[in-house]
Amino acid sequence: MDMPLGEKLYPVRRDALWGYIDAHGNLAIRHRFEYASLFSEGLAHVLSSGEDFFIDARGQEAIRLPTPWGGAWISTGFSKGIAPIDFISTGTVRYLRRDGTPLTSVCFANGEAFCNGVAVVKVGNREGLLASEGNLVCEPQFRRLLSFRPGEPVSPFLTDESCGLLDMSGRRTLELPGDWGEIRPFSEGLFAVCPRGGRFRFLDASGQRAFGTDYWEVTMFVEGKAVVCAEYEECALVGRDGRPLTGFGFRELCTCEGGRIIFRKGNETSVGGTPNHGRYGILDASCREIVPPRFDYLHPFGGELAQYEEGDFENGEAAFGYVDRSGRIVWPAER
Repeated sequence: MDMPLGEKLYPVRRDALWGYIDAHGNLAIRHRFEYASLFSEGLAHVLSSGEDFFIDARGQEAIRLPTPWGGAWISTGFSKGIAPIDFISTGTVRYLRRDGTPLTSVCFANGEAFCNGVAVVKVGNREGLLASEGNLVCEPQFRRLLSFRPGEPVSPFLTDESCGLLDMSGRRTLELPGDWGEIRPFSEGLFAVCPRGGRFRFLDASGQRAFGTDYWEVTMFVEGKAVVCAEYEECALVGRDGRPLTGFGFRELCTCEGGRIIFRKGNETSVGGTPNHGRYGILDASCREIVPPRFDYLHPFGGELAQYEEGDFENGEAAFGYVDRSGRIVWPAER
């Protein structure tokens, strides 16, 4: 199987059926599925004739779930050869290896994708860490535990009495007592915490403030940039030193790997009963506008393409298509 090829295929819909295109907009797998997910590690979850399974990059069946599992399911895809399988009817998650065998017999209340050899899992109302061998490296004990980021040594956690950082062995490398309300991922040496009822502040791995300004909402850093909000839907970009990279003139911002930033501008309006939430465009790595706000909705880039939508996507009446990193439409929107 050509593994890299699978990463470059994108689901497209035509006449209520899904197929796949490549990064150039060429049809790679014909439209024949009732549902089709993104590819990950050369495999994608599809629904055909009412049956769920994984296909490879040639469109051929590759994996079915073990027979005893049963039930309708969805998956975020494979990461390091393991995929979380979320069962809709029971609200539980199990893990599947790439060879089609279960990682463990345990069902979890929730389970994230694997990264750096571990995955965040939930038992009851507490979260812990599952190793790729199927054993728990850290018993579920956290009110909130964020997934590890690729290449990062630690990830933030919340308990009822503290917040801090956890390494992949389950050891707490930082613990800050207090009544903390929320956390954001550790990336590029920084993470963000919010006191209950307060505002987010960026801290380094030692717990020291990275810079002085607090914000209503923040994201993690991606390629030296984080999205910050002074108030609801008033967004800007800042660098790792806290220096503003843009003004607060955006309704929405999303940093993507590969030097692209998706933005939304415009006021909330309604035309003929159809909601209008502004328009989406694209900035480059220097925060320069390279595609003006002209899309009804624009998803983050996955590889070379980003999915755009036309129409009322909130009510499921949108058409879907793809644009490349220059904003060129490579697959026109179709319902």
